[in-house]
Amino acid sequence: MGNKYAKYLRRQGKLFKIGENCSILPSTIIRDPHVRLGNKVHFSSSRHFGHDGVVGMLNHSCRVTLDKVKKIDIRDHVFVGFGAILVPGITFGPDVHVSAGAVVTKGVQQGDGVGGFPAETTGKLEQVVRRLQNEIKTLEWAEIIAKRERGLDPAVEGEQPRRRQMHFYSQDSMGKLEEEVSG
Repeated sequence: MGNKYAKYLRRQGKLFKIGENCSILPSTIIRDPHVRLGNKVHFSSSRHFGHDGVVGMLNHSCRVTLDKVKKIDIRDHVFVGFGAILVPGITFGPDVHVSAGAVVTKGVQQGDGVGGFPAETTGKLEQVVRRLQNEIKTLEWAEIIAKRERGLDPAVEGEQPRRRQMHFYSQDSMGKLEEEVSG
């Protein structure tokens, strides 16, 4: 669905530029057209502001004519997590990942991950990949993930949710949960 929406935005000319193989969930809000996206950019229900909204109020209440608009420039291979907010005047990457809920108020260097409010560097992309690879090895469904070829494989996917549920909600974990809630 995100791939289709990115193609729709490209056809409509809604942004300055949208590269190839982008995915933008329709719940993503991009308030201004001054956005340039590289290739393989993925937005997960994030918010992007290229202007400072206080200008409208100041123009009215102070009887002035102000404008404050800046670009958002996102290079190749960038992921922006759910609920992240990008403010005007930032440039990303390439190879940047933005954690869910991050408020990004300044540019992000190539290969960095950011998170928090305001967003701060959380690590390099290579570090995140290594950490996740190590974590996957400990999962009870690790062999299902190993069978994948960079994506979902219908032949093995049916077993994964069952194993996750057994892992997360086994009798032991339910007993612990009841103790945590009552204790």
